Amino acid sequence: MLSAIANILNHSERQVGQSIIPQTMQILRITEDDSTQSNALARKLRVKIMSRVGTIEIPPHRDVGFQIPETLEEILDWLLSSLSDKDTIVRYTAAKAVARIILSLPTSFSDEIISTLFQKMDEGLLKESPEWDFSSVDENSWHGCLLCLADIAWHQPLPSNQIEATITYSLNVWKFEICLI
Repeated sequence: MLSAIANILNHSERQVGQSIIPQTMQILRITEDDSTQSNALARKLRVKIMSRVGTIEIPPHRDVGFQIPETLEEILDWLLSSLSDKDTIVRYTAAKAVARIILSLPTSFSDEIISTLFQKMDEGLLKESPEWDFSSVDENSWHGCLLCLADIAWHQPLPSNQIEATITYSLNVWKFEICLI
């Protein structure tokens, strides 16, 4: 069922996708806590569906007074939490989905979401001079957030106010790898 929904949303016109968003969101909520959560493929398909719903929810021609729809906020919350998934394929799919949404949003909103990525990476991190302490950091979360930042940077330059933080975190990932060995 999830595969069919993902394909319908991926290959249909925007208007068709918009017409089935309420039912799709209901299915996503139902499958959030059921047995599909133990299946990596099912979680990946949920993320693909969320990605498509998220991009459909962003109006193609944004007004100056653009507000993020409630559905998109819910989707972004799910996707950001999927960046910490135990399976790489789910993290990778979520990273691409978050990046795709960020690239479609106005700068003020995309900056806020990128800042949220750094906040997720800060969870459990002790930034002490001269070294950062990674002993309490969730490596899956770090991996997912870095994948997302890399995908954003691949498609367009990062916002100038985020470049320094991106470089700092990227350089420190090497220390993170050494800490895990």
